[in-house]
Formats: sequence, structure tokens, C-alpha cells
Amino acid sequence: MSNNFTKQDFYFMEQCLLLAKKGIGHVEPNPRVACLVVHQAEIIASGYHSKFGAPHAEVEALRNITDPSILQACTLYVNLEPCSHHGKTPPCVDLILQNPPKRVVIAQSDPFDLVQGKGIEKLLAHGVQVDVGICEKDSHQLNAPFFTFHQEKRTYLRLKWAQTADGFMDKLRHANEKGAFGITGKTSQHWTHQQRASAQAILVGKNTVLVDNPKLDARFFDEHKKIVRYVIDKNLEIPSHYQIYSDDLPTVIFNAHHAEKGLKSKVKLDFSNAKIVLDQISAYAYAEGVQSLWVEGGAFLLGECLAHDYWDEIHVLRAPQKIGQGLTAPAVPTSAQLHKKSPLGEDTLYTYVRENAL
Repeated sequence: MSNNFTKQDFYFMEQCLLLAKKGIGHVEPNPRVACLVVHQAEIIASGYHSKFGAPHAEVEALRNITDPSILQACTLYVNLEPCSHHGKTPPCVDLILQNPPKRVVIAQSDPFDLVQGKGIEKLLAHGVQVDVGICEKDSHQLNAPFFTFHQEKRTYLRLKWAQTADGFMDKLRHANEKGAFGITGKTSQHWTHQQRASAQAILVGKNTVLVDNPKLDARFFDEHKKIVRYVIDKNLEIPSHYQIYSDDLPTVIFNAHHAEKGLKSKVKLDFSNAKIVLDQISAYAYAEGVQSLWVEGGAFLLGECLAHDYWDEIHVLRAPQKIGQGLTAPAVPTSAQLHKKSPLGEDTLYTYVRENAL
């Protein structure tokens, strides 16, 4: 096994990663994976994991090969080690070995306990050349929640807020004034819903629900997506007619009084201090198999996550409008490194990761 990569290798793996991104919001908790079959510097087949429970990327790519004998002169590019265990689908490495390619190029080995190099070992044992470690940082960023969950045994935390150009995330409100204050445009809303769908669970505080009465779903991206809503409501103050109680999306209410199972579950927590609360929610999410938790606020919850270093990514949507005064948005910590600045319609998305994380 070597890692002597060419410019051509980098090009095809970059294309592989772009294709794998199509699975965002559809495949979780599975990783986003794509596979390219290359013959004489041309892609002759490709596939990606499109939906949880659907065929894996290698299956999608190889089923497009009409003459399997050509594979002996081909290179397969895949951003994650082919699986070697029986899950919802048979092992991909066994399918590959039915007509072994000349070479397999892999961005990263799979950290999942049932794989962890076994797929690579099996390919090598059958005489396939395997090269691992190309575009590793980009590959890791694409599946950061998956790697964090399996390697660090915890849930990946992503914080998000929207703010005006002059740094406010809400207008000044009169006593008991309710209703959402729109800051960003439709493009940003669609992006936000895609991120909710990819995160498996979304966390907000009581005040966000009481003021905005949000649905907290992913309807602008996928109206059928079943994400889980986590709400911190210490004293169970949210009325039963609010939208989080009025549909069939699973909702977990973290409170200090009751524990009940059901579609609208209640989980009793120790509210001694904010860090203890965050510790308990993080532990609960991990135990429930939530790889990525999307935290949307409000300001107090976001501030506590930042103060206690409970974050892996920060996403700030900045709108062009100014309002002069209002609720000040959280400050991005100095330990955060700007990873990407992207236009979203008239808004701008700033994505931060931990310093030296890339």
C-alpha cells in the first residue's frame, strides 16, 4: 500500500468528493460517499450514496459497468474505505472483488468499529493495489460528524445564527411581543433547512419557541424529513398548542420536572448550571445515535455553548440590512478559524471551525 499520488489522482478524488456532497441531508447517519470508475484517464461510471438504506456508492458505480472485464484495467476512487460487513446492504468490498480493479484510491479509512481497515486489508489480500490518504482533510470535513461520533464517541455540535450587517440577531421588542423577525432571505432559509436535515436533531431554547413559535422542521429542503427537535424548557412553560406539539415530528423536551417516553418525550435534567445541562444533552444525543446536533439558539443558549466551548462548527448568516439597535449577536471566539465565506442570495455565510482543525 502506497500513497504516491499524481495530479490525476487529486483531480478524480476532488470530483468524487463533489459527487458525495449530493448525499447531504439524505444519508445521515451514514457517511456521504461517492465512487468513480476511471479507465485511461476517463470516468466510465460513477455513483454516490443517495439515501439512508439505499445502495452504497460502490454498488451504484459498478452497476453502470456493462463489461466487467474492463475493471481489471481500471482505478476506483472512493472517499471512504469500502465497507466489509453486512449491514442494511452486503459488504461493498465483496462486490468489488467479484471483478477486481487494478487499483483502488481511498481518501480515508473507515472509523466504524466493524470496518476500521478490514476492507483495505481484504483488497490487498486479493492483490489489488490500494492507495490511502489523498484529499484527506477535505474528506474529513465532509464527514466530520461521522468521524467524531465513531472516533471521539460524542455528538458533533454545529452552532448557527443569523445577524444583521450591524451585528444584531433580533430587533428590540416590546413586552410580550412575539413573532419571528426575518433577517435572511429565501436562499439562506433553504440552506438552513438542508443543514437541519443533515444534522438529525436540532436544539433550541425555550425563549426561541415562545417568541417565534417555529416549526423547526426541514420543509424547504425535504418536507418529509423526520428530524428530531430538542427543546430546553426547564419549567415546561411552552403551551401545548404551539407548533412543536402539533405535528408528528419527534420532540424531546429537556426539563427539570418530568420524564416521559413518547412522540413528545420529556427528559428530566439537573439544571444546577449551564455546563451540566449541556453535558447531559450531549450525552443524551450520543446515546440516541445522533451524530450531529444543529444548535439554532436563541442568544442565551448560543452564548452558553460558546462560553463552555461546546461547538465544532459555527455558521453565521450575515444579511445586508441594518437595524441600528436590537439583540446583539454572539461573538465568534478567537479560537475559531474562518473556513469558508460563501454568498447565499443577498446574504453571506461565514463558516468557522476550530483553529488547526483543517
